[in-house]
Amino acid sequence: MAKKQKSRTIAVRLLSMAMTGYYRTLIRPRTSRPLSMLKYDPVVKRQVLFLEQKRGGRLNGKSVEKKNEVHAKPVHVRKQMDDVVGHTLTINHN
Repeated sequence: MAKKQKSRTIAVRLLSMAMTGYYRTLIRPRTSRPLSMLKYDPVVKRQVLFLEQKRGGRLNGKSVEKKNEVHAKPVHVRKQMDDVVGHTLTINHN
């Protein structure tokens, strides 16, 4: 029996370089170069660079359009995020 032919398109995850954990999932042709684009990141409320993440396997059976998620980050990670985008983080310890 012949092997199954590979798909012409693949689903790729574009990860925000602001290190917020926000990502977008797009479909691109298998033969094209890795994607990178400037898109809006709602966590930092700015346009940031999104780069294609190296990934193997499926997208866990979920639809491609609904893969945009925002993950809560610990305070030390948010502080690093603010340093990346040039904002300062103020924390009130009461």
